[in-house]
Amino acid sequence: MDVGISFVMASLLFSVLIAIVYFKKNRVKNHETFLFSCLFITSIIGCIIAIPLYFVVKDYTNFNVFTYFLPRAYMVFISVWTYILTIYFILISRKNSSKLFRIFMYIFIVYFIFNCILSFTLPVEYYSENGIVYTYGPAINAGYIVCGLEALYVAFGFIKNFKMLKNKKAIPFIVVFFLGLVCVIIQKINPAIRLITSLFAFASHVMYFTIENPDVKMLEEFRIAKDIAEKANKEKELFLYNITKDIKVPLEDIKKASIWLDENSKNKNVLDASYFINKKATNVLSLVNEALDITDLEITNIKVYNNKYDINNIISFVKKAYSNRISDKVDYRVSVDSDVPKELYGDQIRLKQVIDILVDNSIKNTKYGFIELRVNSIIRNNICRLLITVEDSGTGIKPSEMDNIMNKDKLYTEEKVDDNKSTIVLAKSIINILGGVLLIDSEIGSGTKMTIVLDQKIYNENIEKSKLEKDVNKFIDNPKVLVVI
Repeated sequence: MDVGISFVMASLLFSVLIAIVYFKKNRVKNHETFLFSCLFITSIIGCIIAIPLYFVVKDYTNFNVFTYFLPRAYMVFISVWTYILTIYFILISRKNSSKLFRIFMYIFIVYFIFNCILSFTLPVEYYSENGIVYTYGPAINAGYIVCGLEALYVAFGFIKNFKMLKNKKAIPFIVVFFLGLVCVIIQKINPAIRLITSLFAFASHVMYFTIENPDVKMLEEFRIAKDIAEKANKEKELFLYNITKDIKVPLEDIKKASIWLDENSKNKNVLDASYFINKKATNVLSLVNEALDITDLEITNIKVYNNKYDINNIISFVKKAYSNRISDKVDYRVSVDSDVPKELYGDQIRLKQVIDILVDNSIKNTKYGFIELRVNSIIRNNICRLLITVEDSGTGIKPSEMDNIMNKDKLYTEEKVDDNKSTIVLAKSIINILGGVLLIDSEIGSGTKMTIVLDQKIYNENIEKSKLEKDVNKFIDNPKVLVVI
């Protein structure tokens, strides 16, 4: 038994072992893994064809069906393997390769039939001299010519885009080119030593370690870790928001109480104490605003965490939270249109924060009349456009304050608006980050109408999975990843 057939048998054994490891686990399905699977299976089939072909060629004088079929099937194997490798090159060398991938896969059917016709209709001849037997002839030459053209196309692609050689996905091609040249020289010296099959198998083995193919278990672990991190961030932001709100309200009440004492007491000690209380409360309130209020943060520092949520739960929570704060002279109305989907996909923490701000602003500026919170929607395909309106019959917003609200930069350069109105600037900024807009219609003495217009995806189980796969591909394609624990 010569060296060539020993290599083929070893390649077959190693290929089977890798195939068991690879196909045993569920893995992400994409064009790259599909081509690798096809290439790997093709190389195994090539080894299976090459082993009996070795013995058939040795006894070529005894013509039978194997003598006719195996050499031709072997040439089809070589052509198919090199064609799949060429498609893989196109996939990794072009950014928008999905359409080309489908086109070349359709062409593959024609290509396969064409190669079968060439291989099984053109003659194959046997050459024997000094115990060395090998095949040649038009069928063999046609197969090698087709493979040579594909190799030239790939080589020209690497020359045209030399930077691709730095990509680890180029390693299988480098293996094929350089070891292929060695195999050609060896077979030129001794045509009986067939190394092409082992070369293709080895290149497939190398590709196994270069393709990006995380298994499903790893993805699940990644998803769990991602969910834990997002949950921790949400809890932290919710804590900061709640503590800001909870601290501000009593401090403002303390300031109001001290002002009332100033206006209704003539006792010098009481006046001194109320002044001291007012001053300290003002200082603490200023510190709270500077430390916890995210109004002054840059937009890029505010993160958005999307997840499944029910808008009805948010509205129900807001309704209960503010019911006790509203005067009996104010009619507090809350409604959610029945067409609004129950499960949406977005950042419920930020959305609730904005609704809180708008409702809180209406309560502070409405002593009698009504406050209405209503939610409507417009649905198209899998997108729900939320229309969340907070309307009141309160004092309204001054034109100068409205200008400051709509132009945030003026808030810090011109006349300072009161704290209640500045929170609307925060609400507008957050809604812009979420991809929506805040529409404000107000008239002094007649009330204010503020409408949130925000597009949200209608929740689908595949949304998180697709986003997860994109995140994984982004991290895998980018070798510079910072992991913060």
